[in-house]
Amino acid sequence: ADIDLLLSKSDPATFGRGPNDVLDETYRKAWKLDEDSFCWRFNPDSGEFISRLTQGLCPWDTFEKGIRVEPYKLNVYGQGGFFKTHKDTPRAENMFGSLVFTLPTQHEGGNLNLRHRTRQLSFDAAALLQSASPTSVAYVAFYSDVDHEVLEVTSGHRITITFNLYFDDFRAPVILPKKKLDIPRNPFMLALQELTNDANFRKTTQYLGFGLEHDYPMKVEGHQGANTEFVDKWQGYLKGPDALLYRSLADMGLRPELQLLYDSS
Repeated sequence: ADIDLLLSKSDPATFGRGPNDVLDETYRKAWKLDEDSFCWRFNPDSGEFISRLTQGLCPWDTFEKGIRVEPYKLNVYGQGGFFKTHKDTPRAENMFGSLVFTLPTQHEGGNLNLRHRTRQLSFDAAALLQSASPTSVAYVAFYSDVDHEVLEVTSGHRITITFNLYFDDFRAPVILPKKKLDIPRNPFMLALQELTNDANFRKTTQYLGFGLEHDYPMKVEGHQGANTEFVDKWQGYLKGPDALLYRSLADMGLRPELQLLYDSS
């Protein structure tokens, strides 16, 4: 009865395509409530929760900036509901990720599959909730540029509440620098250290370039000044492996800099 009432107040779920919201049930079949149409007592925008979440997203970063969590949507996927592969539309330049809670309503299917480059994860909230207490929720957080899809729900109702994650310079850091973890001596760092210790290599090589693994939203009106803006803003906003790379290079005594490359062809 509660689910029927919820559905009666919900609208068919749209999705972003460029600047537009599109309704296409061959691509996404679900129901939704916007953030101003529902209330949930649990507030993930609390110090302890968001600190643990941030440590999971990037345990080696100092995170000398604040994080803000804002409610976005409540979604209901009934039997036959799904959402094909997509990326979340950044709502602002400082939005970097999404946080999705799955409520403990009985359902089967509806796995959230995440893919980024060669890495992938299948988040099976239904299985996690079956082995948890009735008052538990399952949650997952991921960067906005990660491809993800909701597989078809085969029975029941998959109900989720999604929050957007933002960097916020007006908030205190969620993790103090003293809590940062040491970067493990991984094969990449060992190989690079051996290379930079080679006197002939240092003599013949002035620059090394590494492409970033993640995408970053950015408004650029012309190229003039864009690179300076990028360096100033995004050095502290790097995600996961990009933050790890930057810190690794700095810890090795190198001088990493962020640069923009333009394809003028």
